[in-house]
Amino acid sequence: MGGWDTNVLMDVIKNLPPDPHTGDLEPRNMTRYLQDNAHRPEIQRLLQNCISMNQNIRSKDISSFDFSSLNVGPEIVWIIDIVYAGKLDRAGIERDPDDPNLLPSFQLTCSNVDNRLNNRLFEMFFGNLPTSDQVLQFIKRAIAAPIPPFRPALPTAFHLRRRLEPHMSVLRPFLDSLPAPFAYQLETPEMEEVLTSAAAQGRDEAFARRDRAAAIKAYSAAIQYLDDVLDNTSGNPDVEQRLERLVAVVCANRAAAYLLEGEGRDAEMALIDGRVAEDRDPTYIKGYYRETRALEILGELKLAQECIERGLARPEFRDNEGFREELARLRRLQPNPPETTMWRNVHRSRNVG
Repeated sequence: MGGWDTNVLMDVIKNLPPDPHTGDLEPRNMTRYLQDNAHRPEIQRLLQNCISMNQNIRSKDISSFDFSSLNVGPEIVWIIDIVYAGKLDRAGIERDPDDPNLLPSFQLTCSNVDNRLNNRLFEMFFGNLPTSDQVLQFIKRAIAAPIPPFRPALPTAFHLRRRLEPHMSVLRPFLDSLPAPFAYQLETPEMEEVLTSAAAQGRDEAFARRDRAAAIKAYSAAIQYLDDVLDNTSGNPDVEQRLERLVAVVCANRAAAYLLEGEGRDAEMALIDGRVAEDRDPTYIKGYYRETRALEILGELKLAQECIERGLARPEFRDNEGFREELARLRRLQPNPPETTMWRNVHRSRNVG
């Protein structure tokens, strides 16, 4: 089965401008770039390559695929989403909007939460939204027959965007049948608000303007969800370690929301989340940074330095230049008053939701 035309794809990514708010390469920017440059021969080849790939993947018979045979991947979350792609022709190209042959188009995507541009699978639907059965088949193909060079695999979890809620009655029996510790979560309204606002305005701007409370609520729901999964994990240390890592990541994200400037900033809660992140996974670097920033805001510069020193003491961070620069910066600041112990004994509770 053919895969991406790598040379053409790399040329597109090389010329793709980053999002002006987030600084990242966002999927919507790539879609717009393809549409704006659809007249270019290399883009035409790439679009035809996409159509050919989808046809090949759709034609692959997965009816006898044994989904229970797959191992759950470590620390991997896939996002399943459906988006309106505009009025396009059947080649996926936006033309004159008055052209009567154009159809409302929708795209199903499966991507890694850490790299939204790198889709395991995507599928276009012209004229109508996909049915529940089509969404189910798409999810099965994303697992069993993804775009090469991806191989059949299961993530740690699916994050299903809220737009898929009408299909859940059809999806749940299959998702519930997948082997543990795989888990899935339908996006809550609070999570949807955060993700939508962040995509439209940029993460920092969205949170700083009006979404701090929604972000904290969404992260809290995610932490509770992961802790519920942990409580139901049957003593598998490898699985528990992967889930603890995910909790550390979400706690560090919630700490970042607490630390945003403006009304509602709460450095004390950010410190607790940072320390929980460090406890859950001492190899997750952002936990140390969140602790350090919270301690600096609270005026505890000595303890902030000790946090960075604790990170530098770990083998994986011993030569970390970012840590060394942060420690030097803290040492250049005005010395702290006599050290207090008010933050030494922050309760490191598992119940952080």
